Amino acid sequence: MITLIGIELKKYFRIKTLVVIAIFILLSTLFTLNGNRITNGAVRNIRDLNYAIKLSEEGVKQWSEELAIAEKKGNAADINIAKDNLKSAQETLDIWTMEKEATTKEKRLDLKIKRFEMSLDGKKPVGVTSFNRTNLIKNLEQYKQYKSTQVIPDDDKLTSLTFVQKFPLNFNALYLSILIIVLTANALSSERGSTLVGYMALPLTKGKVILAKFIATIIVSVVIFTLYEVILFTILGFTNGFGPLNTSVAVGAQYINNNGSMLYKEGTQLFISGYKFVALATAYQTLYIACVASVGFLVSVLFKKSTTSVSIGVGIMLIIYTLSNSIVPQKAMAKYIFSSYGDVSGMLTGALQENMKNINLIPNNGLITMVVTIAVCFLTAYMVFKAQEIYN
Repeated sequence: MITLIGIELKKYFRIKTLVVIAIFILLSTLFTLNGNRITNGAVRNIRDLNYAIKLSEEGVKQWSEELAIAEKKGNAADINIAKDNLKSAQETLDIWTMEKEATTKEKRLDLKIKRFEMSLDGKKPVGVTSFNRTNLIKNLEQYKQYKSTQVIPDDDKLTSLTFVQKFPLNFNALYLSILIIVLTANALSSERGSTLVGYMALPLTKGKVILAKFIATIIVSVVIFTLYEVILFTILGFTNGFGPLNTSVAVGAQYINNNGSMLYKEGTQLFISGYKFVALATAYQTLYIACVASVGFLVSVLFKKSTTSVSIGVGIMLIIYTLSNSIVPQKAMAKYIFSSYGDVSGMLTGALQENMKNINLIPNNGLITMVVTIAVCFLTAYMVFKAQEIYN
């Protein structure tokens, strides 16, 4: 069996495989460079900060004068209004001052905590774009975890850990799936006739042949589409830092769907090390790749012509992806579609539930769905291949 798998692996050393690898390397590199540019581009503009501080100081001065006038007149209503506005102006000034002084990741973390605490108090500090209370609580839990462990992630560059967290979302799972299908959808259809006849001349059963081809397809897909991610992870680690990898990463956040508005359930997210998160994300990514490869393999068994199998395989992925991402994101059916779990990092953290507005898209469901999909694809391919006449 091992020898047979080795023979099947060698068959993937062909022009089409190199083209698929080249496209994947090109696209993933572009997405990574773009992510690096965006992250590194979030640099503080001191000139703008000084201008904001100046405006805030003028606001404080203005409302101080208004308060003095109101107190002189003895108008209680005007006094209260002036006090509230003065307090707000002073808080804004404090935030901008902290922003200017936040030259280290520790100070930037303190700034984030202050902003979110102010938001939860009903205020609207500068720098906070979302005022969904449950999301504020979720983010604040994460920031306080950083503070308590004193292990703070590098937030001014694209590190290896950030790459793992963002790559599955930035590099759309559909692109990855189509490339895998193109690679695998003619695993068998390209060998109708002489090759299979040669196999049948040996003391091999159809079961061994189909199993060897299936295992080889999975191995090639996983190696090709995981290896380059490992290379990018390593390069970013040595250039921008690894995270650090002992940073706490939030996982398992749970949500409530309140009429289409996803509300985080306070205290449900857990914290694991970056090392464990990378290992889990890699494992689920590997499983997802194997799942798509198994679909491509099944298509290659069903159709005898390579062009037909690849075209139909790509079409099937487009339909499946549309179903899981557009038509049924709020229905229970989505959890049974493997492509719903393409964003493996989002699945682990809980962000996938929020983005897709579906509380069913959790790791356990993803694991079961992908394993069942792989098993069903192989068993179907086995039964179809066993009943086929390979001499045609």
